[in-house]
Amino acid sequence: MDLKQRDWEMNKKVLFTCSTCYQLIVSIQMAITEFSSKEVDCIITDFVPEYDKVVNRLRQMNVFSSTYAIQVKNKKYDGNIEMQFENIFLKSIGEKIASVVRNAHEYEYYLFANCGEFTTRIGRSLKKANPTIKLCMYEDGTAAYCMMTGSRIMAAINPVSHKEKLKKALKMSPLAFLDYYYVIYPELMVWDCPVVVKKIPSINEDNCQAIREILNEVFDYKNIEDTYEEKVIFFEESYVGDGIPVDDVSLVERLRDLYGIENILIKTHPRIPQNRFKSLGYKTNINHSIPWEVIVLNIPNLDDKILVTMTSTALINTFLIRKSNAKLIFSFDSIRNNDNKRIKNTLEVIDRLISLHPDKIMSSLPER
Repeated sequence: MDLKQRDWEMNKKVLFTCSTCYQLIVSIQMAITEFSSKEVDCIITDFVPEYDKVVNRLRQMNVFSSTYAIQVKNKKYDGNIEMQFENIFLKSIGEKIASVVRNAHEYEYYLFANCGEFTTRIGRSLKKANPTIKLCMYEDGTAAYCMMTGSRIMAAINPVSHKEKLKKALKMSPLAFLDYYYVIYPELMVWDCPVVVKKIPSINEDNCQAIREILNEVFDYKNIEDTYEEKVIFFEESYVGDGIPVDDVSLVERLRDLYGIENILIKTHPRIPQNRFKSLGYKTNINHSIPWEVIVLNIPNLDDKILVTMTSTALINTFLIRKSNAKLIFSFDSIRNNDNKRIKNTLEVIDRLISLHPDKIMSSLPER
């Protein structure tokens, strides 16, 4: 390879797609660490709350070389027969993002964090246009570590069913052609990944200030109305809103008996419209638009906190995003034998985390 060719290869770009706030946080962290020497572009879908405002702030701050916004909710990209025609698919996603696919040769990496129709279809189209592009999955919180994700990836790479074999033969799924799997904490994975696992550089003393300033601006942290000064923070789950019966009120009442109601803040779940805890006299958060992962980077004395939940992945993300001596308590005995697949997969990761850090993470409330 001559020098001109080598320089061209080194200058190839990186492309992310993001469909959650957490994915966006991780992609920014990777852009300023792992890929700091490369141009990084990002496609943000309307699954990110207030995605249009978020995209405008990212553009104003030049966080990425190019930032694209797209509406994908309720659209079929793989389930629609017409979308199998590449020209129809490209027309449906708009000229700006279609031009990204058409110029796939400019990219060395494509990174996606979930297996949604849009993200995987973009990966498939990029790989078709540029066979040398590296397809990678990256950290998506608890989902990245659980068996549910692992099973899907392993079935795509080493297919057993006729359906999966056909999908791989026709190159329908980018999962079958992954090059790397990026996570913050590789030891937390409860499955053996069949591709190379790479560690995402941690948020530490050297880069914490830089990413905090970016995230505070992107998610408008200056307008937060909550202080999170209370010693105990309880994280409500989406279970009640999802129709999964759990007795989290009894758990909070036990916290009240242990620590006093004046020392407790309930962080309510944004998908549950009814504030069940405020009517019981508990202090609850006001703001729902700022991701907890941004809030946790701004709490001055996290070491003094006691963070409690049944199985909320926010606590797992807390451990992944910011190392501290905060006490994390997962009290899930009452749902240990629940048959819900989501709960079972989450509990596997929590059990693994507790086994790795029994000094910092507890599986039940302390005795009085």
